[in-house]
Amino acid sequence: MSRLGCLVACCAVVVLAGPARAQDYPSRPVKAIVAVGAGGTGDIFMRVLGEELYRRWGQPVVVENRPGRASNIGARACAEAPPDGYTICIMPGEPLAYSQFLYKKLSFDPAKDFEPIVNLFFNTQALVVNAALKVRTVDELVALSKAKAGTLSYTAPSLPLALYLEKLKRERGADWVAIPFRGGGDTTNAVLSGSTPIAFLGMQNFISHLQSCSYWPS
Repeated sequence: MSRLGCLVACCAVVVLAGPARAQDYPSRPVKAIVAVGAGGTGDIFMRVLGEELYRRWGQPVVVENRPGRASNIGARACAEAPPDGYTICIMPGEPLAYSQFLYKKLSFDPAKDFEPIVNLFFNTQALVVNAALKVRTVDELVALSKAKAGTLSYTAPSLPLALYLEKLKRERGADWVAIPFRGGGDTTNAVLSGSTPIAFLGMQNFISHLQSCSYWPS
């Protein structure tokens, strides 16, 4: 399973940044709205990209983290930004694809309020647990949750991932509770410390820790 990282801009960018103005752009700093918290994959990617853009443009890219509500907070901030080409946004696919079917009303229009620029990356999603749980399969995790009823918690950054774990809970009698986090950085710390020992999110948040495990394939 992969999660899309998409760079978008306010919808009028293409019109305003036409040939007549292209030579002058950008003449001032560019704001980059990131729909995840500091330390998440999208945040790290945008900061690295911002450094490269600074070298090419000669203007800084100022990152503004706007996490929360299945990335809809960041999407709204992007949609409400002035359509002058000086706001770019990086967000997953949820607010652009899923949210319109999951919420009765949105404060933005996924089809009209953004101008897609590029798909930056696909981040493979992984179900991971703190090593202290001593489980390696979903079956073992479900069994452990039943044996330790009321003690396990999980986090997932998007509704589709959370729905998978809630489906397991309903169909197989698993016992765990969802805990929200603002980004991959906070989630990683919570899993490593064991305070929230189960997570379903982008593998890039955990890849270095997974590679240090004795059972990781060489």
